[in-house]
Amino acid sequence: TFTRGSGQTACSSCAPGRRQSASECIPCSTGRFQDADSQTACKWCPEGFMNSGPGSVSCFAVPAGTFAVQGPESWNGTSDAQSTCLPGHECAGGSSGQVPGAPGRYMTEMGAQSCLQCLPGTYAQTVGSTTCDVCPAGFTTSTQGSHNCTQCAPDRYAPAGSSVCFLCPARTTSAAASKAEAACL
Repeated sequence: TFTRGSGQTACSSCAPGRRQSASECIPCSTGRFQDADSQTACKWCPEGFMNSGPGSVSCFAVPAGTFAVQGPESWNGTSDAQSTCLPGHECAGGSSGQVPGAPGRYMTEMGAQSCLQCLPGTYAQTVGSTTCDVCPAGFTTSTQGSHNCTQCAPDRYAPAGSSVCFLCPARTTSAAASKAEAACL
């Protein structure tokens, strides 16, 4: 409680969403909240949560595809505390940061809740991929979510982007990593 103005003896308390200073009630700044009355400090929103602006009494989870920017260095009272997830990253609802997609996964668009798996015949070697690469000729992947391609065995071949290594025709042979049926002799 505090005294309002000089000569006054009546005390009043600050409502939720505000904090008490020596002589006034000050709204909690963006990114902070107060859910009780008569408090001298505001609390930070938890990781993955934000509020609607100054004077908030609670925080809410950021939606999927976005993440909350946390900490005093990120809140200046005017900037947006919610950022959209970048391509190659995933943001679950209530996320405090974006997570790069795992190898074998990709995302081309902003605001993804999760990344997609690379299709058979394609791969993504690095974390945070925005595209999948096509397996080169003589190499393949037969499963979704691959992070590398496997060389075709001798007597087999695969064109670029193939999801299988094809067997050479009867009574022909080829070296490992053959790129086309023409390599079967």
